[in-house]
Amino acid sequence: MRWVGYSGDLRRHGHRRDRTELFANELAKLKPALLIIEGTRLDDTPATEEPTVHQASLDVVRREKGIVIADYSARNIERLRTFWDISKEVGRTFVVTTKDAYLLQHMHVIDPAIPSPAEDGIKILRVPRGSRREQWEKNLLADFAKNVTDAHEIRKAPQNYLLSLSYWDIAALIDIEPPSGTYIYSASEAYDEEQRIDHERLENWLDHFHLTKVGGLPGAEKGPYHASGHIDGPGMEWLIETVKPEKILPVHTQKLEWFERRWPSKVVRAAYGEPVRFG
Repeated sequence: MRWVGYSGDLRRHGHRRDRTELFANELAKLKPALLIIEGTRLDDTPATEEPTVHQASLDVVRREKGIVIADYSARNIERLRTFWDISKEVGRTFVVTTKDAYLLQHMHVIDPAIPSPAEDGIKILRVPRGSRREQWEKNLLADFAKNVTDAHEIRKAPQNYLLSLSYWDIAALIDIEPPSGTYIYSASEAYDEEQRIDHERLENWLDHFHLTKVGGLPGAEKGPYHASGHIDGPGMEWLIETVKPEKILPVHTQKLEWFERRWPSKVVRAAYGEPVRFG
């Protein structure tokens, strides 16, 4: 039997960069026959790291006198932890959606360093439902009833809150009606037409509520408000030289030649719908 390793998306910074290093070192001990590896971001420029995102976002939150909304990719626990830490530093209550709270509830069991929805300083936003709530949401709101809040409470003192919302939750602002504030877009910029349309709609909402925009939106104040979840070129070289697989199968990449220049005898090319055989 031979081992096959699969990287998924990984990076060498953040709250648990040690897990990437542990993965590489433990996989190397197995002497894998094949490493299936992502190759999304392979340029040589150093990646923006999570501490940089933290400091840039912290500066924005400190100078904002109204509400602050942080928008980042769904299930990005690293970024959620960053804004949770920021909220504690500035004394704001951190508000998450029921979906985020459900994720935290279960991830906290796996890793106690991930905040639980029961933590002091975390509130779960209950929004009105036009239709019946699903059972998981009913259970969540019942289990963490002491930490549930709503738009009415936030509207009383919006300057005391840091909300974790995205484009898909933006209708909650209709009930909150913030008089002022900042929207931190802490995710990757639009890369296709559908995302650009979503960004235009989001901008219209933010302009309607007179919210200052920072991050990766058109017309927003630019800065290091997002860190990629993909390893950079130098990090990739470290990973492959550490693991030392016999063969490499790059996936999710437009830079296959980058691998072939460095490890010409190891790279396996894959074609859509065709099986790959080796060994």
